[in-house]
Amino acid sequence: MSPAKPASTPVSPSKSAALSRALDLVTRGYSRYITGTCPAHKAIGLAQKFHDKYGVGCSPAQRITRKHKGLANAALVMHWAGYAGSRDEPDLVSGAAPMLVPDLSTNQEPTLGTPAHPQSTLAVSCNSTKKIPDSVPEVAWALLVTEGGGPVTEQEELGSVFGHRRLSWLGYELVRLPKRGGTCWTWRRSKSEMADWYALLGDQLAHRKQSAVAETLRLIAQQPGFAGVRSQSWELIQFARSRGYSGEVPFLFHLQKICHGISLRLG
Repeated sequence: MSPAKPASTPVSPSKSAALSRALDLVTRGYSRYITGTCPAHKAIGLAQKFHDKYGVGCSPAQRITRKHKGLANAALVMHWAGYAGSRDEPDLVSGAAPMLVPDLSTNQEPTLGTPAHPQSTLAVSCNSTKKIPDSVPEVAWALLVTEGGGPVTEQEELGSVFGHRRLSWLGYELVRLPKRGGTCWTWRRSKSEMADWYALLGDQLAHRKQSAVAETLRLIAQQPGFAGVRSQSWELIQFARSRGYSGEVPFLFHLQKICHGISLRLG
């Protein structure tokens, strides 16, 4: 019998990878959540605490055992821009094919702040009560949890993806949209952010700034190509066309299956 693999969790250097992992987990029954941020130098310690308390690095077999016992399973999604792992953590964590299209999630488009969510009890112990300097990079994380009981449901104030308050993370909101007679989960921009894009394009078109419109549409097309985002991007392109934009329009990429991140070993 081969030795068991050490506990681990993926760390996603790109926004597209983090959002893809979260979406994949939700479709597999991880329907409760809590989100937050922490300084990058404390992120590994926080991930370890989440594993020690909630088992975020458990293997598939361990998760099946926990489910049979009526315990909730927890998974951690971390967006750590620029994370490259270490010599001891070189493996890509997937469950999907390698990325087949460019990662277009690195643009720094303006987005509005997302609604505040309850603070994790473990994250409080890892974060300082002092304001984090702007020069210190932060890691955004989302803890996703299945149905069941146990420490994570007792110690964390979890929201539900089926609840009135949508899961908003990394500037996007999780929604279910109609598809082929059914529904599917996807990410899309918030209504407030869409209003900002319409206002920006409207002003540029009113002043006949064709080159500025082209640049704005390019930025819009570079946002992660989830179905909900692509649909909104097409609406914005059509808006520009209807208001007199005559230049080329950017190609809207479909987001292919991508690696979820770089393995961070726990324990």
